[in-house]
Amino acid sequence: MKIAFVLPGCGCSGGLVEIVKDHETGFIVPEKDIEAMAEAMTLLAEDNDLRARMGQAARKRMKEKFDINKQNAIWRQMAHELMSIGKR
Repeated sequence: MKIAFVLPGCGCSGGLVEIVKDHETGFIVPEKDIEAMAEAMTLLAEDNDLRARMGQAARKRMKEKFDINKQNAIWRQMAHELMSIGKR
């Protein structure tokens, strides 16, 4: 299954920092800060240009950092390294 993200995200500082780059691909707000989350969501809802810009940046970041082929290659390399350590 292939999922293409074209929308920016909002998340709490404790969870999505690897995926959402603050003020570039979305907004990171302090955990349990409902007002900050509401402000970020409202800003995205009301600003079409910002939403489109962040959405495109999010899609580009996902392709660059989290491409399934790149992730598989990383996991394969780690597995090979671990297996070679066990053979020593």
